[in-house]
Amino acid sequence: MFKMLRPVGNKIHYSSQPLPKKFFSPFRSHYYQSGTAALSATLLAAQQANDKAISVKKVLLPAYTCPDLISAARYANVEPVLIDFEPDLPWMNLEIIEEKIKTDNAVIAIIAVNFLGIPERIEQILKLIEGYNITLIEDSAQDFPAAIENFQPHSDFIVSSFGRGKPLGLLGGGIVLTGKKDLSDYLPKTLSTKPAFTENLKYWLKVNIYNTLIKPFTYYLVNHFTTLKLGKTVYKPLTVINSCPEYVIKQIVHNYSHYCTQQTPNLFYTKMLRRLNSSEIIDLPYICRVNMNKQLLRYPLLIKNPVLHKKLIHALTKSDLGISVMYKAPLPDIEGITDDMFKEKTDITNARYFASRLLTLPTHTDVSQKDLNRIEEIFNTVVNKSSNDNINSSLTTQHNK
Repeated sequence: MFKMLRPVGNKIHYSSQPLPKKFFSPFRSHYYQSGTAALSATLLAAQQANDKAISVKKVLLPAYTCPDLISAARYANVEPVLIDFEPDLPWMNLEIIEEKIKTDNAVIAIIAVNFLGIPERIEQILKLIEGYNITLIEDSAQDFPAAIENFQPHSDFIVSSFGRGKPLGLLGGGIVLTGKKDLSDYLPKTLSTKPAFTENLKYWLKVNIYNTLIKPFTYYLVNHFTTLKLGKTVYKPLTVINSCPEYVIKQIVHNYSHYCTQQTPNLFYTKMLRRLNSSEIIDLPYICRVNMNKQLLRYPLLIKNPVLHKKLIHALTKSDLGISVMYKAPLPDIEGITDDMFKEKTDITNARYFASRLLTLPTHTDVSQKDLNRIEEIFNTVVNKSSNDNINSSLTTQHNK
């Protein structure tokens, strides 16, 4: 009672610890004011790395993802081309990618998104672009590895975010990692300035306010007794690329240490779903062969039956258990995004279906065993009732015949 789990995000452990120069070694690291700015910086670099004499340059990206990818592309003056998903999977369709790069000389980059910690198939995409002058950008805004050595230097760029609700959420900032000096040199340079005392103080206050707001009791009060709505997905244009504030960079080491030791409920969720044994629920981390000890930003499921999907959302939301449907729609349907942002129209049937069936479960540090047991109890009740209703409906239909 008087408790509500947030869908995502962990406490920030305030620190003033300088970041060692080689913390992300062997990668070269570049810091920007946001993950969106960092992503746009890689697209600007990709244009310089590409010597194609063409007026329009394109980037391939998933049709269901954060609208910040469109913000990054538009700032870099690169045309976004949406790639549909594989059926019932959080991955771009490889056949569509292959066909596109073979037939369209304007493609200069691909953004591969690691969805909530489920890695995109980087090595397979690399094989597809072999021999083409195409930059592969790995978007790890939702997937900061719990070991630096797990950053495999396959992609040309790896981008991550320190924004609110991200794996290493520090209320702002973004990073670009690359193992290639020539590409590193193409990234936009920003002027880093030492923040004034008042700026440091403001950040300290923001951290403390954030840490208070995400507590289950406070989060309950905010969501039930105010009009403040946290985490709404809308398109916001990027207007400038600046450096990441020093006070954010100083939080990385200490908070990364906490992140690496964070317990994950992944194993509980996958065992819960095995016990439930419902053909209507797709356990995405399980079928994508994710190591259950790996940190996931949220635990994503696809609910194939639309009625069951609606009932589960209603029951879990009513119990304030931190479930979410993420973006609710593919990119063209996100608030603020308009048709003219996509010069090239593509079929995104699978991505649209994915958006309509997604349900995510919380994985943050405030999820208790009691919460997990309650989530399983609700799944059992709703799924079993739905199955019985389907059986009764089928029997009634047969009887009427």
